[in-house]
Amino acid sequence: MNPLRQFQDFKTPDVPLSDMFEGIDQIKTGVAIYDQDLNLLFANQTIRGYLPELYRKLDSGLPMKAAILAQSRDISPGLSQDKYEERADYIVSTIRNCGTLEVSTPEGLTLKSTYDKTSHGLYVITTTDISDHVKAKHELDEARQEAETANAAKTDFLANMSHEIRTPMSGVFMAAQLLQQRLQMTNQTELAGLADILISSAQHLSAIINDVLDLSKIEAGQLDIKVSENSLTDMLSKFKKSQDYVAKELGLNLKLVIDPNIPERLIYDSVRVTQCVTNLVSNAFKFTESGSVTVAVLYSSQTHVVTIHVVDTGIGIAKTEYPRVFGQFEQATQQASTAHKGAGLGLMISRNLARLMGGDITLTSELGRGSIFTLTFKTRNPLSKPNLSAEKNVPTQNVQYLRTA
Repeated sequence: MNPLRQFQDFKTPDVPLSDMFEGIDQIKTGVAIYDQDLNLLFANQTIRGYLPELYRKLDSGLPMKAAILAQSRDISPGLSQDKYEERADYIVSTIRNCGTLEVSTPEGLTLKSTYDKTSHGLYVITTTDISDHVKAKHELDEARQEAETANAAKTDFLANMSHEIRTPMSGVFMAAQLLQQRLQMTNQTELAGLADILISSAQHLSAIINDVLDLSKIEAGQLDIKVSENSLTDMLSKFKKSQDYVAKELGLNLKLVIDPNIPERLIYDSVRVTQCVTNLVSNAFKFTESGSVTVAVLYSSQTHVVTIHVVDTGIGIAKTEYPRVFGQFEQATQQASTAHKGAGLGLMISRNLARLMGGDITLTSELGRGSIFTLTFKTRNPLSKPNLSAEKNVPTQNVQYLRTA
């Protein structure tokens, strides 16, 4: 059969059909053309090089399905006849439905074939060698698996080490407290001051250990949110009382402003919310030399989402530094890292906790004017009775007014 005769009606007046096929024959993409019954009309040298045995069978006059069956038996001997038939029917169906197929050859190539149908009912197959792409993907998958394995080992190590360090640290902390009490009782003020430093250092190290442990749990997907029914207002009021002394020592004014529409009790994880608020307020204390830190709490009765703004009058953060703020072991600038001690884990951990609780932590800041960190989290089954003991109402649209020097 002369394939050129099948295309006499389609040739252009300016280019001989033989020249067109000569060009197609030399391109690096495999090209084959079949008639409506999937009889081979043309196959260029590239596709013949990809699948030599298949095209020898097609050249001998075998129909497409018979050629595929023979090829399958050569490549995968020992399969049942049903399996050979199933494979051949699938390939033929893919061609007729103008689909895409990836196959592996005995020579180790991975080929991707795309099937199209012309308006004249001819099937055109284009085949490319994607072996390098498949190899690169395989290597990438292996590298990703190795990285995940290494990360899991690191996470296990951090978790185990954190637990191991916590036990002796608790002993150090308790011993330091007892020592301080004894020194105070005997009026040894200077030595009691050294005990204060020891206790403060132990508390700081314990906080870092807790952060590392939380980080390892988050990375391992083992940190659970445990919700229970609690009073958000009471929790925040107690939190403020615990932080008032710290604020006073720093010369700052700590304010708590609560939406009066917050129900008396909500279902949420009070431990993790307290952790997030503590991290945000501690962060605000670090970077605020004068002025105030305000905790403003809002509640949506439609979505049951609580929004907590932590507003400070501190040094602020440039927009270009926003991505660094929530990174691991990061602070907004190198100068900040030097001037303000910390592991740089608190904000990253808090944001992950907020997202586990169905919310997030976002940042709005202006260099030299302070920052607003906004924590959101979902609650469930709020009671309808509003809390009338809240300090005062808070506008729900804008908390910029709270940031005053």
